[in-house]
This record gives sequence, structure tokens and C-alpha cells, in this order.
Amino acid sequence: MNLIIRGITQVQEITLLIWRVLRGVFRPPFYLRETIRQMDILGFGSLTIILLTGFFTGAVLALNTGNTLQKFGVQSVSGQLVMTSLIRELGPVLTCLMLAGRVGQVPTAILVGDDRVHLDTVAGQLWVRPASELTGLIEVRGLGIRRCDYVTEAVVGLVVDLAAPDAERLPPPESLSIELNGVFLPRIPVGIGHSPLPLIAAFLSTTAS
Repeated sequence: MNLIIRGITQVQEITLLIWRVLRGVFRPPFYLRETIRQMDILGFGSLTIILLTGFFTGAVLALNTGNTLQKFGVQSVSGQLVMTSLIRELGPVLTCLMLAGRVGQVPTAILVGDDRVHLDTVAGQLWVRPASELTGLIEVRGLGIRRCDYVTEAVVGLVVDLAAPDAERLPPPESLSIELNGVFLPRIPVGIGHSPLPLIAAFLSTTAS
């Protein structure tokens, strides 16, 4: 019975997600720049692994089918067989699997600003932008000031509060959110001497019970 209820719940959540996505596509604000950046990361950024996967899959397929077709004297059609089966049948499946792997992974981190940033509230979302004189610069303990890749703006989706006095093993629900510039955001209170990375990874890969 629990399995049936869990299955119905999953279908309901997926249906609601699809509805929110379709509704959000046509409702402002429209993040064209961020959409293009994500398309580049997931599409063009996956091109290398997709080509390598397709190449080696085609090579193995050609090697095995070629030996079999040689016994019947029709080895000349192995190229057409591999082309049809790989491009028409296996190609879309392998591409979808590679893209699904990229979409499902924990997103990579990229610098917005270090030490000082500017916050703005736009359409109910909190945006962060780097200070112009510190753009692309980050202080690394033991190495000094370093330069790295950065973005000029981003939407704030999570607040990680380091050395938080209210950090607990089982924090109360009210300590897991915070209001900044009129926007309520999820908050992770991290105690002194504790690494925030496991908590961030857990927040991004799990859901609240």
C-alpha cells in the first residue's frame, strides 16, 4: 500500500513540477542571459563526452557486426548498419543519458564576489553583484589574492551563515530561514570549526522530511 501511495505522490510531484515550469516560462521576470548560459553549459559543455561516447559505441558496434556479417559475405553493409543503428536509434538515447547526467549533478560553483558585494531586490528575488573594484578577485588563505572566473550577477538561493551562534545538531525550523531585503531565503547555520561543504551538498541533493 505504501508503495502505491509513494508512486502516486511521485506522479503528483512530477505533474506539479511540469505545470510550474510551463507557467514560469511565460511569466516575468525573464532571465534570458541565465537561460543562454545554462543552455551553453548543458548543451555545448556536454558535446565532448557525447562525441566520445558515440565514437566508442560505434567502434564496438562496427567491430562486432563486421565479423558477423563477414561470415555471410555482406560485410560491405556494416557501415550503413552502424550509421542507422547509432544515429537513428542509439544516438538520441545516449545523448539524453549524457544530458540527464549533467542536469542531475550538483551544480558547479563560480565566484560572484569576495569580501564585498551589492544586493538588490528585483521581482521578489534577491540578486547579488560584485563590487567593481573586486571583480574576479578572491582571497585564498596561504596564497593571497587570486583571480578566477566569475559572473556579474546571480540570484541568491541560499544563505550559509558561518560561525553561527545558533548552530545545532537539530536546529529549530525558524533558524533555517532568514529575511534579507524583504526576501525570505533558506539558511544553513554552521558552527565554529565545522566545514560548510557537507551541509551545502546535503541541502542541494536532499529534501526536507
